[in-house]
Amino acid sequence: MSYVSWLAATVTALNRIHLLLATLFTLSIVLLLFALKPPKYVLSEQFPLINKRFAWEPRLFARLRWAVFCREILQAAYNNAGGKPYQLERGDADYVILPASTIPELNRLPPDILNTRKHHSFSLLGHLTGMDVILKTSYHVKTLLGRISPAINDATPLMAERMTARLSHLFPQEIGVWASIDPVDALVNCIIFTLAFCMRIVPSFLQPILVWLLPAKWRLLRGWRTWDRIVIPEVRRRLQEKDFDPSKRGDLISWMLHDAKTPIERDEHVLCHLCAAVIAGATYSTANIASEALVELVANPDILDEVRSEIKQKHADIGGRWDLAALDSLYKLESALKETSRLSPGAALVYQRVVQRDVQLSCGVRLKRGQFIAVTSQEGIMAYTANKDVPGHIPNTYDGMRFYNEDLERHKATPFSGINGPLLTWGSGRWACPGRIVANMMIKVLMVELLDKYEFEFVKGKKPGVIRIHEFLMLNPMAKIRVRRREKPLCGIVIAPTR
Repeated sequence: MSYVSWLAATVTALNRIHLLLATLFTLSIVLLLFALKPPKYVLSEQFPLINKRFAWEPRLFARLRWAVFCREILQAAYNNAGGKPYQLERGDADYVILPASTIPELNRLPPDILNTRKHHSFSLLGHLTGMDVILKTSYHVKTLLGRISPAINDATPLMAERMTARLSHLFPQEIGVWASIDPVDALVNCIIFTLAFCMRIVPSFLQPILVWLLPAKWRLLRGWRTWDRIVIPEVRRRLQEKDFDPSKRGDLISWMLHDAKTPIERDEHVLCHLCAAVIAGATYSTANIASEALVELVANPDILDEVRSEIKQKHADIGGRWDLAALDSLYKLESALKETSRLSPGAALVYQRVVQRDVQLSCGVRLKRGQFIAVTSQEGIMAYTANKDVPGHIPNTYDGMRFYNEDLERHKATPFSGINGPLLTWGSGRWACPGRIVANMMIKVLMVELLDKYEFEFVKGKKPGVIRIHEFLMLNPMAKIRVRRREKPLCGIVIAPTR
């Protein structure tokens, strides 16, 4: 018998179970070595390290704990650090968590020190989802702030007309008939976040491989191809128009084509994907805020009645002519939106940045190039939980009229769409959410339209819960609420362009 034949016979004779166990053991060792590999982001010895049990603990364990127990980790960190800065081991990166009191000083830093776009791409796994297009340019931000937001008052009726027309297809129109809906999916369906939620648990070296096992990845690829097939020809067509006037259209692509000055800003693929990035970043978060606010109002009928009475009175005061100014003067609705955002912000970590140059803050904190920084969005609630017997802390219970009743003048001076109030819904500083004015309008149009024409109740009287995946907070996607069209609208609101 030849050596090759003998070797083949020997391998065939091996117990398959033993071979499988050996393979799994080898794979576990390889994974452990990668999991123990130090992060590529800069660590700091200045702050206590949270969410790391022992020095040689695999970082994969920190990832898993963070994905499931984010709130508990942050609360324990606040209790241990006493509100002072600390370093959070998240598994994929280490963050320096700063108190909210440092934000004014951070906002005054030169623009080349902190970078938001790098973190945004990292957080949404841009290399897997296509969101890394925002690393090439901030052109979409400039257009949103410089062109779209200033014109939002004129655009409100047209956008509202399109939104309400879509609602009529998604919500039951037969009078008196109850139907069950998923409140978030009824308003938007976004798969980029699904992909990011799943892959953030996986070590980075496995992400490019395992991502192809997710159906969401294949749906995303189909979505990108469909988007390119629809948008790119439209971009080319508009470029060929002789008297192209973006003000007549008023949309993001038109203004980006008109104002483009560099080759990247004129690149049709970059423009196409920047617009998709804006949609992905805005629609899900906007729908989630509106859905959570609606659920809280249904759970608190007294607050719901106050908000509906305010809408009805405003409708009478303005003679039914709704615009952005009228929507922004619904101060009780604003209070309910703020309270929802206070208790259920879109993310547990906000003001997330990448440090690009070493800097020392006035409080003595030294930030190093390459570090990630963030602020907890619920610092006030954490303070209340840690100091329940100490007066002055706002409790963690819902009161939709809290902001309206406590200080009405301050409430009016710090609108829901603002970035200078006590909440960090839209971030803060020069890199606060550039689409917040548009999102504010969309949320209020949705709320006014829904409360005017529909009634809601919980399935079996049970309020849908909020789930937490990593640092993100959202309504349980499996939860349902019941809705039916009112026999008679509250006041028959119509927000539409003048014909």
